[in-house]
Amino acid sequence: MEPLYTFVDQFNYQPEIINNKNKSYKNYIVFGMGGSAISVSLLKTMFPDIKISLHNDYGLPTITDKSNTLLIFNSYSGNTEEILNGLEEALALGYHVACISKGGYLTKEAELFSLPHITLPEIGIEPRFSVGHQIIAILTLMRCYVEKEKLVSSSKQVRLDAVEHEAKKLADFIGIRSVVLYSSQSCYSICYATKAAINEGAKHPAFCNIFSEANHNELEGFGEISEHQKSEYIFVLFKSNKDNPRIQKRMQVFNDLYVEKSLSPYIVNINTDTVKDIIESLLFGYFLATHIAMNKKVDPYTTPTITEFKKRML
Repeated sequence: MEPLYTFVDQFNYQPEIINNKNKSYKNYIVFGMGGSAISVSLLKTMFPDIKISLHNDYGLPTITDKSNTLLIFNSYSGNTEEILNGLEEALALGYHVACISKGGYLTKEAELFSLPHITLPEIGIEPRFSVGHQIIAILTLMRCYVEKEKLVSSSKQVRLDAVEHEAKKLADFIGIRSVVLYSSQSCYSICYATKAAINEGAKHPAFCNIFSEANHNELEGFGEISEHQKSEYIFVLFKSNKDNPRIQKRMQVFNDLYVEKSLSPYIVNINTDTVKDIIESLLFGYFLATHIAMNKKVDPYTTPTITEFKKRML
């Protein structure tokens, strides 16, 4: 549990911008995949007014204001193929760019072209466990000092023991069943981060979708499955007090309907009122994934199948 019990310390990180251009921009686009993309989604959940968007693909998105836009290439390893591809195109077209990584080719490119960049601490963990460092690095490049201070003060209030206790209860209830997670659009960053953590850490099938979109198609997909199939799934609903009242009703109707059909819904009430609450909700998902892994007796801190896939892509 070490990466989780030291996670909040990451928000005290004070990164140095190497080759700092001391320039502000109106728009910021972060390029990131996997754990390096989750940091952007969480930032938008914590600070909805922040002028930032995510690109998690090859190439470049459509950019309408080139002179006022900074492209931030974020790869924890520094070797993410899609991110390096985007950087190559951005440099060729003369965009304003900056980089975040702990090393690898991304740092080498930043040094070669004298690009603004931040070198993340090397703490020997999977990218999803370094999102605190990545969030602080992104905010530093954006010169968002108020948001950084808010994260520092909020992280000191996080109740790690209580969060882990609740996560372990759900992990024990899940057992070996595949997990289907749901949330509203406003909480989807937390829902998706939990799904990804269960996939990576617990080596376990997990899927996620959004209310109310899932009610228009996926709902029917589980409506008439066999008794054997019913025993293979658990449905976890992240219910926020800030959800639209109609979304809250949809979740309750969904829960009641699935109970009637002998399926297994489980409602998790999460609070997203404050930055502290959002950090706790993220850690709930991470603790959940880690305890599922421990129950299965698998290593929650390695990703051997992903590693093998990357080798075959070379």
